[in-house]
Amino acid sequence: MNELLKHYKNEVEILRKHVPEDDQLIIEPFNEKIEELVNIFYEQNYNFGEAGFSLQALTETIRAALSFQILSPLTGEDSEWGEALEEDGKKYTPNLRDSGVFKDGDGVEYFNKAIVWSDSANYQRFTGKVEEFTSQQKIKGFPMLPKTFYIDVELVDCEENTIYDDEQLIDVEGKKMVYRIKNKKDLDQVFEFYNK
Repeated sequence: MNELLKHYKNEVEILRKHVPEDDQLIIEPFNEKIEELVNIFYEQNYNFGEAGFSLQALTETIRAALSFQILSPLTGEDSEWGEALEEDGKKYTPNLRDSGVFKDGDGVEYFNKAIVWSDSANYQRFTGKVEEFTSQQKIKGFPMLPKTFYIDVELVDCEENTIYDDEQLIDVEGKKMVYRIKNKKDLDQVFEFYNK
């Protein structure tokens, strides 16, 4: 048994000691395959620098594969688009490789998770509209890898004499509040990547 596999097996045994007897480690169903992967990795005889690059690529590939993410840029070619659909009277065409990408009825391409709003005070992350900005943003062109930007927001009292969309109002213990962007300069990075 090679040193890398021996180390891994030892660490798993230590980890098992911290889990109740009746419970199973989350990795247990995959352990045999992980050991195979450790062996393959060891047999490649990587030096430390090469191993780091390979490990990062391997980790990102596994994460993408298990999260239904794409591995290479979208091309925008016809073969990537599904059949046109209609929802709530609006037509759109979904991208077959990334479900967050679609074309509207006019053929304009969007990514619907370009902005994810982050309210760290309330441990919330969500998509939708905050102020006049939406999570859905226009794609500049292809090829492209969709990118999500996390923008900090905070709940504030509604301003008097201001009309809000019902979907923007948040009920907090009977009080109507609304989200505001903490720093609008944070949106600059979004509009460098997507069309405003």
